[in-house]
Amino acid sequence: LLVVLVLAVNSLNNDDNGDTSTSHDQPNGDTIAAIIGNQDDILTISQIASGVDVLQSSEEVTFFAPSDSYLGEQGREDYFISTFRDDYPYMIELHTVPNRYTLDELRQMDGQQLTTLAGTQLTITVSSPSLVLINDFPIVTGDIEASNGVVHIIDGFLWSP
Repeated sequence: LLVVLVLAVNSLNNDDNGDTSTSHDQPNGDTIAAIIGNQDDILTISQIASGVDVLQSSEEVTFFAPSDSYLGEQGREDYFISTFRDDYPYMIELHTVPNRYTLDELRQMDGQQLTTLAGTQLTITVSSPSLVLINDFPIVTGDIEASNGVVHIIDGFLWSP
């Protein structure tokens, strides 16, 4: 009876396509640095982030990746890349917070702040169940799972002068 119960629980937690019952399980062992290289809408930041240790470490983090559509507007990409040319790790730290925060968890944190690895504050605003803002920038794609955290793509750049 115990074996049948264990098999039944495992069956409920894993369906045929490999999804599990919780959003914190990772479908593969790829780090955030590896995962973002496969996302068509954040290729610019993935090229910068590929060599940054924090996105390759085993420490769980949440990375708010600026979208290519935002960076491509009005020459922003060249400006941000030239501004941070000598300090790409800092630029990534401005977009990274310790711990894994899924989109559902962020929806429960309206009005709260998270501290980035760079020491700056990010404010979470929930405008509607389908619209979560990070420092007034919308999350356009959420919950891209990695072995060391989660990525949310935002239409903005988390700048700190």
